[in-house]
Amino acid sequence: MNREQSIEFIQAIEDTKALERAILDIIDELKSEGSKEIADGLEQLIPISNNRFSVIGQKELLQESKRRAISILKSEPQFNHVSEKEACCIVERVLGNVQLYLQDMFKRQPHTKCTDSILSMQKCFDIGNEYDLQHIVYALLRAVFPLARIV
Repeated sequence: MNREQSIEFIQAIEDTKALERAILDIIDELKSEGSKEIADGLEQLIPISNNRFSVIGQKELLQESKRRAISILKSEPQFNHVSEKEACCIVERVLGNVQLYLQDMFKRQPHTKCTDSILSMQKCFDIGNEYDLQHIVYALLRAVFPLARIV
């Protein structure tokens, strides 16, 4: 089953358990064809949340899960052509320059046409501990590697 067929199949599903089974089958197919990055993105959707108290809420969760699965299937891997060595160099470069980002974003005077929200954000920004910094670095790395996740 190719990606277009997988998307059509997911769109037709009306049951959470059936969606989970379909996603697991698609993950197996993607891994066998070498699309590990997309398969990893789909794996993050499992298990699908369940709302046993509301039929409408459950339908909304199902629709959101289907939308996210389809979005992942439609996305093209950003760095299929990047070797592990090149990826490590990119990460080293981001980590080496994170201080420049922090200075420009939070310490440098913004353009006069920037909104007040930027100024207020700069006033209240403070890195309290290493977890604050880890959160910022993770957000920067996600911009470069969209399927990155904390392990």
